[in-house]
Amino acid sequence: MKGFKSVFIISILSVVLLPACSSSSVGGLGSTMELINSLTNLGVSPNQAIGGVGALMNLAQGKLSADDFTKVAGAFPDLDNLMSQAEGLGAFTGQLTDMAGVENSFTNLGMETGMVNQFIPELTSFASNKGGEEVASLLSGAFK
Repeated sequence: MKGFKSVFIISILSVVLLPACSSSSVGGLGSTMELINSLTNLGVSPNQAIGGVGALMNLAQGKLSADDFTKVAGAFPDLDNLMSQAEGLGAFTGQLTDMAGVENSFTNLGMETGMVNQFIPELTSFASNKGGEEVASLLSGAFK
């Protein structure tokens, strides 16, 4: 009887909580959620923040050497998951090659292109805090 109650309670909780968890793509981002949360203070949704970060990191991946991007990626836990979520949100469909592509991504996500310039300092600050000045410098250089 005790086992039945446990299964029953778990079943009820999964029915109640699972839909709430799936209503947004946010999840599985580890400490990178700190960055997403700080970006929402700019007036964007968590999904827009994920998409915007994903677009900028996609650009950085294309502009940096593989070794340098590996250093940068080390400052962003679960970056692969974030990039996958961003792509699923329509932030990009391939490799972005310039800032115009990033601005287009932001537009597709329902943000003004001017938000790009507000995201960049947040990203580089996060990179500095998590990976050091070299990482922040590499990332900043990719956005020039």
